[in-house]
Amino acid sequence: MLKRYVNVCSVLLYFFLSFTTGPTSVAVPSSEPAAERLLQQALSLGDLYNWIDAAQPFSEAEKLFIKAKDRRNALYARLGYLRATMEQHSLPALSEQLATLLDREPLLQNDLPLRLFAYTVKGDVDGELDPEPARHDWEAALALAKQLGNQKWMDRANAEIGFADFLEGNYDTAQKRVFSALASVKAHHDVGAQMRYLAAIGTGLVLRGKAEASLEYFDQADQLAEHTPGAGYQYVLKEGRLQALRHLKGRSAEAQSLAREMLFQAQQNKKYVKEAQILITSAWIAKDQRNDSLAITDLKQSIELSRAGGFKRLLAEAQFVLSDTYRLRGELQKAQEVAAEAVHSTQDSGDLYLLPGRLDSQGELLLSLHRYKEAAQVFERGSVFVDSLVGRVSKLSSKQALLSAGDEIFKNYFSLEADHFHDVPKAYSVAEVVRGRLSRDLLVTGSAASPQARKLEQQISRLGLALSTAGSTAEVQRLRDQVFYLEQARWATNEGSTLKSQLNQQVPLARVQNALRSDEVLLEYVLAEPHSYCLRIAPNRVEIFPVPEGQQQIEKLVNSYVGKVQKEHADPQAEAKALFTALLVPALQRGTTKHLVIVPDGVLHLLPFDALESQDGRYLVETHQVTYAPSASTFYLLRQAEALTPQGISSPVLGVGEVPYETTDIAKVAKTRGYSGGALGNLPASGAELDAADKAIRGPSENTILKGNGATENNFKKALTERAVIHLAVHAVANSVVPSRSALLLLSDPGTGEDGLLQATEIGQLQTKADVVVLSACNTAVGSLEGEEGISNLSQAFLLSGSRNVISTFWPIDDTFTLFLMKQFYHHLAKRSSVSDALTQAKRDLLATFKSQATPYTWAAFKLEGAGDTILRSNSAQPYVAHTNRPN
Repeated sequence: MLKRYVNVCSVLLYFFLSFTTGPTSVAVPSSEPAAERLLQQALSLGDLYNWIDAAQPFSEAEKLFIKAKDRRNALYARLGYLRATMEQHSLPALSEQLATLLDREPLLQNDLPLRLFAYTVKGDVDGELDPEPARHDWEAALALAKQLGNQKWMDRANAEIGFADFLEGNYDTAQKRVFSALASVKAHHDVGAQMRYLAAIGTGLVLRGKAEASLEYFDQADQLAEHTPGAGYQYVLKEGRLQALRHLKGRSAEAQSLAREMLFQAQQNKKYVKEAQILITSAWIAKDQRNDSLAITDLKQSIELSRAGGFKRLLAEAQFVLSDTYRLRGELQKAQEVAAEAVHSTQDSGDLYLLPGRLDSQGELLLSLHRYKEAAQVFERGSVFVDSLVGRVSKLSSKQALLSAGDEIFKNYFSLEADHFHDVPKAYSVAEVVRGRLSRDLLVTGSAASPQARKLEQQISRLGLALSTAGSTAEVQRLRDQVFYLEQARWATNEGSTLKSQLNQQVPLARVQNALRSDEVLLEYVLAEPHSYCLRIAPNRVEIFPVPEGQQQIEKLVNSYVGKVQKEHADPQAEAKALFTALLVPALQRGTTKHLVIVPDGVLHLLPFDALESQDGRYLVETHQVTYAPSASTFYLLRQAEALTPQGISSPVLGVGEVPYETTDIAKVAKTRGYSGGALGNLPASGAELDAADKAIRGPSENTILKGNGATENNFKKALTERAVIHLAVHAVANSVVPSRSALLLLSDPGTGEDGLLQATEIGQLQTKADVVVLSACNTAVGSLEGEEGISNLSQAFLLSGSRNVISTFWPIDDTFTLFLMKQFYHHLAKRSSVSDALTQAKRDLLATFKSQATPYTWAAFKLEGAGDTILRSNSAQPYVAHTNRPN
């Protein structure tokens, strides 16, 4: 795993150091002809992505313009020089410097070409740090290009937004943007951009494991470079080809030869940055060829060059790879010492996003040396950094990337506390520190950036700069606390949800225990290697059980189980029994319990636990109730939430169904918004589901049932006052790449600006406050697996909006069986069963009624997430309220 991580980091580092867009040549009238010529020369070189040769003329032009007191063109040259030498700077500091110039420099306020240039430079810098701010930069550049009528920069800005899409995992959108830009720049004879996009597409293919297909794009880019004066030696194209050759079987010798050619060119032309970069790549090739001695020689030379030239980021990269090389040779002490240097250099460079992985590497080496206390300190520092960095970014996809990168730290830290120190409360704390954060932060994604919000982001960014110089865990903790308080300002307009206001707080273990009933246990899982863990929290005891199977084996079993259930509608007993034995038997043997609260990890979010089978062939649902929670802290907060039933509740049930999908354009609307899939069929049983809820649950006033053409997004939002039950029998689209874009499909209402796509982002900003939300739609519990952070999806969005329980689905559901299940669910709910009891009884009713036809596919898709114990008050003339059966 470490080798794969550092390989990818190395590719991405070179890619974004070299593959960033440049300025266009523009008229810059000046009273200083020599300076003007130098600036035009530099701009032309940058336009061809020959940044190495552009640095010197930019520098000389700036000096001459300053001497001539030409502030405007001096600033132009200065911006170009910063771009040409950006890898020699701390990128967060450089980004902050450019942001300050854009905000405060008078010359950049009204001079639109100069402002456009500044945004292109800032976009390049931010593109190496985080795709989210880079997207903002390029969107601003695009708006300016449109205002100036500059087609060339419209094309280039659109392509750069496509690169941000790629980094965020939106590969289809990225491909469309970049290929469209490539066609346009070719039509407009923008040779520099053609080389850029051909090489970028090739590198993207390499990163996605399609090295053979990438060579054609590199060939085309090379041909253009050969016939373009001023293009210079295209290191970036060569690097892309080099990475492709590395990944092609039998071509390592060719890769080594190309690396030596590139190295010769860099040395001959005194391109020290490129030389240091190429030496790192050359070392990887030597490692692939099992020539560790050559790899170490190359890396030491790269480290020497980087130190002498002040190339902090390359220094950190070379040290990190050298540490890994020593580790593979078994020289653990050397590996640890160099790993510590890599951590220091990474922090010094400002590349904080790479820091978690490098701290994890150092911690693992300390574990191998049996230096457990030091390892714990390193893992703690890493976990604090991850939490701090997550707080700095506002976009969901950026948070996901950070949490995925930090996943190994949390697992290693948990394992150390559980296996070596046997500190159960500390292990619990480690597991809980990140669980729930991503789902909570779903609220702030997709919102319009107000001036106040932008100011907050700048303040958070400045704290990020301070993090890069923090010298101790305590200092990092202090800065993280400051980030947290600024984060809270993002929530100022969001009211009414316990999770919104309190999920940042880790709930003490004793409080979680007190929230459990006497016959209830919470099982919190951590998947790891070589074995996994189950943290069993009961009212009177807390302990950690080892799960013999490691993460990979559990993933294999779960994927096999879910695949068979969905594709074959079968009952894969072998997998069901194996998972039951591994995940449940140790916990169930510790005492009598009938209620299980499951906090899953990783692929376990996709597993219906109540469909697992004991060795005697009984489903878990036949003997136990199962409720799910994103984290133990979330579960506690939902249990402690007061009954949200203000006076004046309009009606207990809000239902939406019988949407005329076949006669509307909602599928087309969804497709234009980036959702895949074909035509949508009507849901024949959806109306009957609403009728079942309407008849069973009655209050002092009529329920609100939205059917047919009335099932619009606007009508739903208008009716969303205080509701006991919200039932949505509609189609849904899950987005496993960007979960905040998962959506329920209602009807559009152009007059109100509602497109009919009720996205998770929107849901999280509503105030539902329902006792139970039923998402009787396909794949509403499916989202993006994010390691320790969990999964983000539609069901958690409703929890964030104030609902106490959400019933959602693991897979596409069958209308006939679903209708039966829903009728039984509401039948039991109306008789004052808790939400958990009602769903469990409904599943048991289905099993008893349909017997052999009742495969897990027909009933196990439905999961309950939330408090579980909520009871709806019986039918009466009293105001309709919720309460729980939990004893005081």
